[in-house]
Amino acid sequence: MPSYDADTERISAYVPRGIELEDDCPVRALAYFFVDILSFKRIFLPKKKAHLPFILSYRRLRCVIPEWKDVWAVLKDRYVVRDKHKKGVRSCGYRIAPEFREQPCTVRVFRQRRLFKRWEARNKAFPLGTTETHLYDQLRRLTLDIERFDEVISPDHEYNTLCRRRAETISDGYFRLNTDRFSGRVHSNVTNLPSELRPLLRVDGQTLCEMDIANSQPLFLAMAAKAAGAEDSLYVKLCEEGGLYQFIGRKLGVSRKNAKGRAFRAIFSSNRKDSKTKRLFREFFPNTAAYMHDTKADNYKLLAKAMQTAERRFVIDTVCERLRKLNPEMFLTTIHDSILSKPADAEIVESIMRDEFEKRGFSPKINTKML
Repeated sequence: MPSYDADTERISAYVPRGIELEDDCPVRALAYFFVDILSFKRIFLPKKKAHLPFILSYRRLRCVIPEWKDVWAVLKDRYVVRDKHKKGVRSCGYRIAPEFREQPCTVRVFRQRRLFKRWEARNKAFPLGTTETHLYDQLRRLTLDIERFDEVISPDHEYNTLCRRRAETISDGYFRLNTDRFSGRVHSNVTNLPSELRPLLRVDGQTLCEMDIANSQPLFLAMAAKAAGAEDSLYVKLCEEGGLYQFIGRKLGVSRKNAKGRAFRAIFSSNRKDSKTKRLFREFFPNTAAYMHDTKADNYKLLAKAMQTAERRFVIDTVCERLRKLNPEMFLTTIHDSILSKPADAEIVESIMRDEFEKRGFSPKINTKML
């Protein structure tokens, strides 16, 4: 999304090369602003949804860009195409025109006081917390060795262009960090970066270390369940040892990879759908299974929300906030349930993670590795 500098009242937009508007165009800044929104959605949406149009209602567009008719007159067909109407609602799907869709982007910086005030008000309505603001400041220290991209992602990779665009947001210094409204989970350039490209990340010229919690999603389910008064010692033990998927695999006669997929489907699917894995949970982890069922009784998404909230409270609100207070200069960034730092800081990060888990009655396996 467009970023802004409160000191200079400047707005930055990430615009595909080739989209050039005349300097004397009266809605130039607003048009670049809208193109940035489309670029942002294309680059940061899940891979399988990146090609879909961004559906916006006419009322919402007019709210953000009151001069929308003039903006559309400038962009129409040449730079942006619209399609896919929603029935019964005055809305359209918008996409960058095909000839510009795969182009690299450049950062356009401009001043437009009315737009700045609107965007500033929007950001004040949904402000980042102290810890998230700190993480955003640290995120801006990142660089990425884009020259090595072709060594990592092959030219025939299905999502080669999309992976490159995501990497370029970091190498171009176009950073974004936001929290979603579902659970407050933190999303950034790094959470959207393909795992194969993480070794190309640099801070002060150094590669990074990753502290990853074994069986993290099932473990955060155990934490959420325990907070609600439900606990199974065997389930917790397997999560802590990083052996839950192997246990499920042995019981069901499938591979670890297959068992992990089955476990996730059992955890996140509706109560209306039964399965061998759910029956296994009821047999070996009855309290956890009951918590899962009760939490999903009205809306199956509520369990995912509870787990993601437990994850955010632990990783962001607790561990990252403690590290921020300990050393504000320490580099930190997160990938949901894992933390990235400089190698020299890995020991203290892992130590604090273990300490906070022990306070909650857990002692999971934490895997620390160089990227």
